[in-house]
Formats: sequence, C-alpha cells, structure tokens
Amino acid sequence: MAVSKRSAACLLALLLLATSGVASAQSRRDILWNIVNNCLGREAAQHAQACPAPRQAAPAPAIVSPAEATRYCRKSTEVWGEAADAFVAFRDIKMCACPDDHSFIHGLALPYTKVTGVEDPRRPDGIWAFAWSVALAKIGAADKQSIGLAVNPEYGRTQDQLHVHIVRLRPDYLRRIAAHPEQVLRTVPLRDLSQVWRETFAPAGPSGFRDFGLLLTSDGADGYILRVIDPSVSPEGEYTRWSCSS
Repeated sequence: MAVSKRSAACLLALLLLATSGVASAQSRRDILWNIVNNCLGREAAQHAQACPAPRQAAPAPAIVSPAEATRYCRKSTEVWGEAADAFVAFRDIKMCACPDDHSFIHGLALPYTKVTGVEDPRRPDGIWAFAWSVALAKIGAADKQSIGLAVNPEYGRTQDQLHVHIVRLRPDYLRRIAAHPEQVLRTVPLRDLSQVWRETFAPAGPSGFRDFGLLLTSDGADGYILRVIDPSVSPEGEYTRWSCSS
C-alpha cells in the first residue's frame, strides 16, 4: 500500500518523539551522577550547561511562601559535606516538599567517581564513615540512635550512582524488623565502618549476594549494627523516615 509523503512525515515524527521519550526516561537514572559530575565536581565549571541543580552558593533568600521555598530548593544543590575529591553529601530533593519541617532530614552521600550501586565492585569503603560523620553533624550526636544510613538494592532504586541515604529511623523500625525477620539476611555488629562491604559479603560464599540492601544504625554505644536486607525490600522505604509524611 502506498504511503503519502504527509503520512510518512507523521510516522517519522511519531517515531522520533517515541525514541526521544525513551532516551529521556533512561537518562533520568543519571540525575544524581549529573549533579555530582556536572554541578559539584572539580570540573563542574566546564559542565555548567549540563548542570541540573547548581551548587547553592548562599543561604536561601527570605522567601515568604512554602511554594517559593520549594521551587528554590529544587533548583539548587545544598552541599552538607565533602571529602576532598572522594565523596560529597547534599540535601535530597525530598526535603524540598516540606521546607518548614525542620525535624525532617534526608541527605545523600555519594562518591565523586562513577559507581553504579551495591553490585559495583568499585564500592568505596570510606563512604560509610563519611556518611556517618555528616549524619552526626545534621541530626546530632545526642540523637545518634535515630540515625539510619540506607542503601537500596539494585532493582529497588531509581538512580544508577551509589548513594547512601542519610535519614532518621522510623520510631517503629525495630518492630518492623521483628515482624518480618526473614527480610534481614544478615546482622553484624561493627566497630569499624571501613569493614561494611567486607562484612556484607563475608558469609555468602564466593559469589556473594546477588542483590541486597543495607541498613546501618548505632548500637547505642560506640559501635554500629549492619543489617543486610533482602532485595525485595527497600531499607529506605521500610525502616526510615524517608519523606515528610513517613
């Protein structure tokens, strides 16, 4: 059957639109990497045009409405801490939904190098101590038993750059763990945060876990408790106050 030039043009336009939509959806898994690489890294000035949320250079202006505060928040990256060229921590965009709720804390700690997530053998040991130090600064050492550091499993995340969630634990997180003990694959007391990745894989045989999440908490004294979580569960979503309403 013959196709008119007009019909062919329409089909081509639809194909291009569909293709660009797929590319756009795929690229959204690189939002965090784009922020790290194009907004915050050493060469960020050279990538300014590709930066989706520039580093917040000054405190937020005196904004009269929550809507304005939210818009300002979403257009900038508020850095909470850095470790040379190794790691950076900044405010998660979820905090932009509730600018007036000062009890809600949600940050992310990320490596400056490309590391996709828990499955990536380039996982840096130092990210846990860095994230914990940022959590102590933002949440407070006096409240360290409420601190949770969480990493979601490979198939339960939306971004392909390793990021440790810096959050407060849900008040009932221990009850949730007790109600579903099968969701915790391994529980390890720790004194040294540089051993998190090693202890994660220690009992799992030569191939290790195929996929998993992690939850790190205080032990109430000077140590920590590491829990390896089944990949069917998001440690962030199940055990932490990850949003204003959670």
